[in-house]
This record gives sequence, C-alpha cells and structure tokens, in this order.
Amino acid sequence: MSRFDGRFATALQIARVSNPMLTSVPEIIATLVLRPLLSAVLLVAVLGSVGVTDLRDAAYASILLSFGMAVMLGAVMHVSSDRNLGVAQEIVSHGLWNPPYWTAKLLVPMVLGIVPAVLSSLVVFWVSAPHDADALLRVLSLIPLAALIGALVGITAAITSFAFSDPYMVSNILDSVLLITAGVVLPLQMYPDWLARIARLMPFTALVEAVRTTRPIWPFALRELVIAAVWLLVGILIARRVMALIRSGKRSQEIW
Repeated sequence: MSRFDGRFATALQIARVSNPMLTSVPEIIATLVLRPLLSAVLLVAVLGSVGVTDLRDAAYASILLSFGMAVMLGAVMHVSSDRNLGVAQEIVSHGLWNPPYWTAKLLVPMVLGIVPAVLSSLVVFWVSAPHDADALLRVLSLIPLAALIGALVGITAAITSFAFSDPYMVSNILDSVLLITAGVVLPLQMYPDWLARIARLMPFTALVEAVRTTRPIWPFALRELVIAAVWLLVGILIARRVMALIRSGKRSQEIW
C-alpha cells in the first residue's frame, strides 16, 4: 500500500467511525432512504402552502442546496471532530495541500448526501405534474456540481475557522446566509437590486439559477466553479496566515 493509500484509508476510517449516522443498519436506512423521502414530500407541501408558483423548480433547487450544504457542514464537522481525536494538527504539519485528508473528510458526507438527493428528486418528479423528464434529468445532472461546490465551500469554511475559537462559526454563518442568497423560494429577479448583486457572488446561487432556466447548464456551472474557487483562495490565504503566526510563535493558542 502506498503512503497516499495508507493516509487516505486512515483518514477515511476516522471520518466513518466519527459519524453518528453510520453506527447501525437502521440508522443508515433512516438516513439514506426514509428521511429524504419524508423531507421531499414535506418540502413540496410547505412550498405549496406559502404560494410558491414554481413549486417543482423550487423543490429541486432546495434539494440541490440542501445536498451541497450537507457536504459543507459534514466536512466542517469531521475536521472539527479531529480536534477531539487528536489528529487535527495533521493539517498544520502537512500543510493545506493534503489530498488524502480532504478526500476522506469529503467522501463520507458526499456518499451520505447523494442518495437522499437522488431519491428526493425522484419523489418531486413523481408528486409534481406534469411529469417533466427533462427537468428531472437536468437536476440529476446538477447533483455532482452541488457535491463539488459543497466540497470547495466546506474546505473554505473548515480552514477559515482556524482564525476563530469556534470551529463552527463560519459554517453556521454560511448556513444561514446561503439559504437567503441562493434564491430557492424566490428567484433573484424578485430581490432588491443590491441584494441580487451580492447574491450572485455567493456559492450555490448560479446552481439554483440553472434549475430555473432551460438554457445550457455549462455557463452556470462555470460561474459557480469560479465563485467557489475564489472563496477557497480567500480561505487558503486566511488559513496560511493563521498557521504562519502559530509556527512563528506569535500565536500560541491551539487552532480551536
């Protein structure tokens, strides 16, 4: 086994055993099957009750956003739990470029989220009329993009939290802000101009816009990737600054 494989296997094992949703077969079934099915049905019912006109697209957009944010929050949770396991310093000792570590941290929330995302999309297709197969295929094709953006934003939130005493501070803020800026319930055209301009600089907004249009997906995907990459770059600069202060002795406290 290569050094990369060994480090990846170790990191993956730590991520798996530290996730409470993988402790038993009933919990796995509830997480991957029952909860997404119930959530999709409730989502359609709630959106319909508040008078959302594009009910189907809003439901699809919510599924993609929920999946992407679940990947983000899962990555932050695993990195934060490493503090209690005594392995968080691996990030500092090996630097931020640590593919085995980050792959393991992202793989578990991706696997846990992709099945519910697909099942929920199928449920929305089934309960919504007319049954538009093109819309379903469109949202299914966007699920990998949601996973990738969630991963990039998750790494950003995890490493940016190095600068704060609360490891969940950044992810909690994003969890609240992105629900508004993504434009799931209302399209950005209905937002005030200043808020719409800000929203278009936030992750997941282009992803949601791709659901609500029949235009080609790739311009929205490209815009989403560029925005997520810029966010990640800012996170890297912040984290490197914090780690430089730690190595120089100017910051003596632990990362968290």
